[in-house]
Amino acid sequence: MRIIPIFLMLLSGIAGAQNLVINPDFESQNGPAVKNFLTNDSFLVYGANGWSNPTDGSGKPKNDVMDHSFGTPDYYDTTKPHFRSKLATSTLVPHSGKAFCGIVTYWDDQALYREFIQGQLSSELIKGRTYTISMWLALHKFSSYEATAIGIYFSGSILQFGQNDRVKTVKPQVYIQTKGIFRQKDLWTQVTASFVANGTEKYFIVGNFGDTAAPKPESQHIFYSYNYIDDISITPVNETCGDRVAQGKKMICNDVNFVSNDTSLPLEMRNMLDKVVSCMKESAQLNVLIVGHTDTVGTKEANLNLSVARALAVRMYLVNAGIAEKRISTSGAGESEPISSNNSINRRVELKFSSK
Repeated sequence: MRIIPIFLMLLSGIAGAQNLVINPDFESQNGPAVKNFLTNDSFLVYGANGWSNPTDGSGKPKNDVMDHSFGTPDYYDTTKPHFRSKLATSTLVPHSGKAFCGIVTYWDDQALYREFIQGQLSSELIKGRTYTISMWLALHKFSSYEATAIGIYFSGSILQFGQNDRVKTVKPQVYIQTKGIFRQKDLWTQVTASFVANGTEKYFIVGNFGDTAAPKPESQHIFYSYNYIDDISITPVNETCGDRVAQGKKMICNDVNFVSNDTSLPLEMRNMLDKVVSCMKESAQLNVLIVGHTDTVGTKEANLNLSVARALAVRMYLVNAGIAEKRISTSGAGESEPISSNNSINRRVELKFSSK
């Protein structure tokens, strides 16, 4: 019998198209914004709710002069005075709304110099689930270089480094190639990537974690790469049962979970199981192993019994919907296989499909 590693996890709390990034377009400010010490007419990114600077701003620009205005991302708000002066002769406007941010992604004679932004998610990512990452980038009109890649590093807690080059000691889970994508400067370009979560991610850092950049010989103005950023999104991927069987990957469905210490199937779960029934009727070669799971409330023995009962409840629903009993087996894992620190998410069942 050939096993197809398909997992159908019945979870709660994530809507299909929900962007988990807090303040993804930088529109919301968390109080009086702090002015950039260098220009005095731009605002640092930590003036935007949900965003922070992961370094202490102690970059070392030319002549090794310490200046806290370096290493600090810029926050552009079109409603503020002097907004346009910071952009010099740029004609760039926000991709949406009134605000966006900007960071240095490369400096030709300061190889370690970088700027980064750190964002926050509204909820912890779910272990094994695939997420789509999207952001809009633009290259400053006078940039003589462009970063070859933008990295994204996920973490379970907010991070703070010393000098900005120390951010490079971490290895991003996601790299987005940016070399050659900016066909025209001061023009927004969308970049996307996918990411499979480990289940602990709550924060992320965006910037150039590498050492290289590609020259832009047509520009001879500022000898570094400066990127504008707007509309960052991290959204869970929704896929059908049929999609996952075809791809042989993990699928996580949303908005369904068990009530604590209960085996009743909520309406949302029954609706989702109806789709599973349709999938199994269309694919007669599929069998299914239903594995129940619980949170950590109660004893291990009680939770093991509860997990088995949840699997049996799902089995009965499938049988009543017309799936032959011989195609269904069950087991329980109790509280031994959590996928989140959120107990409600762990109250789930997994459906593992295999071919005959």
